[in-house]
Amino acid sequence: MKRIGRIKERSQILKRSIKNSGALYFCADFILAHEKTEENNRLLIDSDADLLKNWFLQAIIDAGHSGNLNNHRKLMHLLLFWEKFDDSGEEARKFVRELTKTVEGCIAYINTAVVISYGEESITERLAIDTIEKFTTLNKLSKVLHSKIDVSQLSMQEISRFKMFRKSLELHQNLPKSQK
Repeated sequence: MKRIGRIKERSQILKRSIKNSGALYFCADFILAHEKTEENNRLLIDSDADLLKNWFLQAIIDAGHSGNLNNHRKLMHLLLFWEKFDDSGEEARKFVRELTKTVEGCIAYINTAVVISYGEESITERLAIDTIEKFTTLNKLSKVLHSKIDVSQLSMQEISRFKMFRKSLELHQNLPKSQK
């Protein structure tokens, strides 16, 4: 894209490609990169970036309403973008409240909050509790999961994540209030 010298031309090409691809995560990443880039190195003109941001926000809202966002592998990232780009972030929290009324929704939400670290000799997973709590509480998730879950219906990965959630919940509940 940098080879295309005129920013207006680059802007038009990028807008068309992002809108036509429907790739929500790529779009969000691109908008954030635009905001962090110095003005003379940007790929988009600001007015086009604003249009793209508005389109992106509407696309996330539409995906949330249609159910297409429920099992998106980058759900948590998209929720964080949604919260950032929406004035109040209330629509994203409302989406999570609806999603987490079911066991499937809770598991999908928890799955997307797993942080994987790659070490020299091991791979570790942990839950990003602080990120989970941006949109709901651990207690609300726990109530749904413990009242409705049928472990025999879960995949091995889902069982592993459910156990990780329980362990994280226990640790979190035992922390002094000042550390929560």
